[in-house]
Amino acid sequence: MSERDAKNPDLNVHQKPIHPKVTIMHVKKTSSLPSTLFLRKHDIIQPNFLKSIQRNVPKIFKLFKFNLKTMFKKLVILSLVSLYCHFLHFFIIQFKCEFPDLNPYTKNDDSTISDAFYVSKDESEGLVYNPDELQNLNQNLQHFMLFSDPHLLGPNVNFFDKLWHEHHMKISYESARWNQRKLFHQVMILGDIFDWGMFLKHGQEFDDQVNHFHEIFPNAHALLGNHDVAFPVHTNTYRISRMNAAMGRRSLAEVLTVSNQNFVVLNSVGASGDGSDISKEFDRKLDSIGRILFENGLKSEKVRASIINGTLNQTPNNPILVQHFPLWRHDDSICSTKPPDTANAHDRFYVNKPAREAVPPAISKNILEKIKPRIIFSGHTHNWCLREFDRSSVGAGKMELKHPLFELSVPSFSWRNRNNPSYLMVSVSDHGVGWKKCFVPKQSTIVGIYVVTLLILFFVKL
Repeated sequence: MSERDAKNPDLNVHQKPIHPKVTIMHVKKTSSLPSTLFLRKHDIIQPNFLKSIQRNVPKIFKLFKFNLKTMFKKLVILSLVSLYCHFLHFFIIQFKCEFPDLNPYTKNDDSTISDAFYVSKDESEGLVYNPDELQNLNQNLQHFMLFSDPHLLGPNVNFFDKLWHEHHMKISYESARWNQRKLFHQVMILGDIFDWGMFLKHGQEFDDQVNHFHEIFPNAHALLGNHDVAFPVHTNTYRISRMNAAMGRRSLAEVLTVSNQNFVVLNSVGASGDGSDISKEFDRKLDSIGRILFENGLKSEKVRASIINGTLNQTPNNPILVQHFPLWRHDDSICSTKPPDTANAHDRFYVNKPAREAVPPAISKNILEKIKPRIIFSGHTHNWCLREFDRSSVGAGKMELKHPLFELSVPSFSWRNRNNPSYLMVSVSDHGVGWKKCFVPKQSTIVGIYVVTLLILFFVKL
């Protein structure tokens, strides 16, 4: 062994010496890069590498255990926030919403007694009644929930979009019913049940969507809207008849007696006045209803069976009119701007088109003269509006109104159409009608709660 080999005992005796002209490049190791990055495959480092891993296992396990514990805490917090946002919040917000009483002396307004009506400044509460029947205002008192335009999505939509909006409508509906379960009687939906109901395929698809509606809103009386059967220019008798059969409607116009109270239910799509067969049939039904209610006529049992839905209340009082389209108004500028769910500036001055945004003027006048309603409820616009008609528009005589005639356009019940959906709790007796508007939680509030929660979970150390 040479002197050089003696000084380097680890040098392989068979290894050729490095050429004197070849220099070895030394790479400086950094803490951010593992030392094994610069080792060649022939270097024997396995024992040292395993020892390094063995030394760091406790640290790695400790770090993993800490993150897992933190993640579990955050998951629990997020689950509790979700439970509150999608369940408890709805019950809390609607807890104070109750059916109005029909006692005018509780309204703290001297004009209420003399004018036979009361409307709060923000129009969220109101009352109309017969001043000659003050002692009998609670006679045959019944309670109803009214809302409009849920626009249930069809089968070919994003699953999460459908789940988000329809779950919150269902929980809003259930919480409203549960909070007033001791007084709750009936529910009425003022049209546009489905978003694309007119395009649902015949058979299984249509049946599935109808069953889905009954699952979301059980025990509800539903009117038809343009999204259910299309606008007058596009609809047909097949679309109307199949939806009538699914929702329990008798015809284009009928008298629906619910809890011994008479409601005149009109299909606004038929109230077009365009001269079509559907329009002519609507006019005939409207004329028949007027004769049944106020002239004690129309003896034909076949015709009466196609119009009267339920046992007709024979008490001589004016019925309640419910329909999807509002009666004719040029635009929503006649509506107050004080309520928080009224139309925005753009929609407020949008000029309505007859038979598309509102019932045509001539048909509206005919409806008032034939039906002589004591109050009107409608939907379609997705915005709140309270308007007053001249009470003489219903005619004079025995059934002349002794209080103002109001039409209440109810906003949409869906977050897809507005941030602050609402509904009406309505008390009805033989001599008075009262309403109170209730709001469901705002969509922006739910989103805001989630945003704040996520920021806290991200920046705050738990």
